[in-house]
Amino acid sequence: MNLSGAWPTREDELTDRVVFRGRQCAVGRFRCPAWDARFGPWEQIEGFCLVFPRTSVLIEHEGVEPVVADPNQVMLYNDGQVYRRSLISERGDLCEWFGVAPELLIEAISEHDPSVVERPTRPLSWLKAPSSREAYALQRVLYRHACSCDPVDEMLVTEGVMTLVGDAASMGVRRRRRVRERTVDDGVRRSEDVARVINRRYFEPISLDDIASSVGLSVYHLCRVFQRATGSTIHRYLTCVRLRTSLEHLDTGASDLTRVALALGFSSHSHFTDSFRREFGITPSRFRRPTSHEDASLARDLMEAVRSRGGWAG
Repeated sequence: MNLSGAWPTREDELTDRVVFRGRQCAVGRFRCPAWDARFGPWEQIEGFCLVFPRTSVLIEHEGVEPVVADPNQVMLYNDGQVYRRSLISERGDLCEWFGVAPELLIEAISEHDPSVVERPTRPLSWLKAPSSREAYALQRVLYRHACSCDPVDEMLVTEGVMTLVGDAASMGVRRRRRVRERTVDDGVRRSEDVARVINRRYFEPISLDDIASSVGLSVYHLCRVFQRATGSTIHRYLTCVRLRTSLEHLDTGASDLTRVALALGFSSHSHFTDSFRREFGITPSRFRRPTSHEDASLARDLMEAVRSRGGWAG
């Protein structure tokens, strides 16, 4: 993935594209379909960035166990980082990325991890962090704003990206603390296996028995191992994947919310709407509104929600 070179300008869903480049940050998308030759070979990142997956994909960094990237995670890359991807979702690797100037990145991370000043060339010390619900919705709104507005509100986007960095740093520090407190076992690897099953079958009426059988655990040990490794129940993780995937349907202008709900494994329109409101604090109808004024207002509300939760000291 190249964050700084020449980019195509045509609206082609199979290409990479920078949709906004400001003085302190950039916003772009990455599209790699399942048949693409970019699955397998090692690649190198140019620039510092946060990547928000739309689909699930297996990411491997040199010398590190592969990890599942999915809509519940934000993936973190330092400049020059080498990685490769393997297929999980039949849709391939679809994501949005937010590039950040290194000096701004370090300053934002230092609020949560003061040791960042000791590693200026590697400020992002985690491969991934949990993506809070407010941050996931915010990045989708920022991307939509960057794609649809002319001119783009650079102040809004830059402040939004800084909010995303602060949230990722906060969530990453908490996750690292939890990892350090665990006893040594294969729980992390098992939880990655569970995440793969969920991301392949999130649209099905999948049960705990189904997942347990797929990963070779009893239902009791399945729930225990997953919550211990991730801090989340399986039901919560599955619901989050479904709800975050629903944003893509709403972005494309889906008008039949019942059809969206059933396609993603919810039992009804009301079940989906209630779950969506609990997750993001807004209704699906509000998120679906395409006007630049609504997006700017929604972005500000989401930034405030992240700050209120403690994701950014501000």
